[in-house]
Amino acid sequence: GDLLKLTIQNSAVQVERFMQAVSGIQNIKRLHVDGMLEPRHLVESIFSKPDCAISKISLEQELDGGELHQFCSGLKTYEHFTNVSLRLGTVTAFETFFPASHLVDVSLAFWNPGSPPFEILAIMLEEQKQLLSLKAEVLDVIAFKPEDKFPDFANALKVHPSLETLYFGWTSIVFIGLEKPGIGRWLPKLFPAVAGNEILKTLDISELDVEMDVLVEAIPKFKTLKSFHLPIDRIQDMDRLRVALQKNTCITSIESAREPNQPSFRTHEGFTEILRRNKLLLRSQDTAEVRDTLPPGLLAHIVAKLGSNGNEPTPVFDFLKAGSNALTSFICRKRSRA
Repeated sequence: GDLLKLTIQNSAVQVERFMQAVSGIQNIKRLHVDGMLEPRHLVESIFSKPDCAISKISLEQELDGGELHQFCSGLKTYEHFTNVSLRLGTVTAFETFFPASHLVDVSLAFWNPGSPPFEILAIMLEEQKQLLSLKAEVLDVIAFKPEDKFPDFANALKVHPSLETLYFGWTSIVFIGLEKPGIGRWLPKLFPAVAGNEILKTLDISELDVEMDVLVEAIPKFKTLKSFHLPIDRIQDMDRLRVALQKNTCITSIESAREPNQPSFRTHEGFTEILRRNKLLLRSQDTAEVRDTLPPGLLAHIVAKLGSNGNEPTPVFDFLKAGSNALTSFICRKRSRA
């Protein structure tokens, strides 16, 4: 097939011998490396081949700052990457992230970074303008202050022109100089960036600690977010969450990271009706006359009052589409008389 898997025990000779036995490197599109190997050996043995066109790479080994620099510098002109999955260790300096490639999916796991991961994420977002999905997981952080470099990342996220999916994971944290652990401390700064981004469709923070005050304040401000993943086992007040969601007209799916036998948001009263209403609103956006001429909030009010026929929103949507011209004309006449 098009997948090449390497299990290496810190030996460039193994790579050389393996590559000599592989015919047709041009047919390999995906590379997965499990083991210890200096990145420069990968560059020299595989990516230096003129017919190499690997587009997806996954490295299981942890890269420190020097190894990451070797890898990125060696592939600065490589044009074929679309999907990259890396594990990063102590990174003290970072300059570029495969600038010649047009990445669409990036997964980064940070292991004991010497500098905040937000610096790397910010640089990556600034370089990769066509990125669609970003997954960042901090597995273990020592002496890390969330405020460091976070504004750079938030600004890059807010103006990114293509990112549709953002995931943050966070486990095994040891903070120095902070009152309590938890990546949720900087969620108040992340949410405004998400609200300001008009492209982002999915936000997954289902493994983070979230303060209710921060969450309920942010949800009504999301204007394009459709899928929101939250930690259901850490939500202290479902009623407050439901009231906040009632004020949002774009979220159509709420998911949670949970065990198979744990409850989901679908089991809580009121959530299904709100999400169904928002799905109706999403469909009604095809009716340009309604979207562009009705006063803010009126369309949501109409759909909420009309309800739906079971799980099928077609009758309401058909009504809105069929009656949009008449309703628009009525509103225009009322405005002209005022």
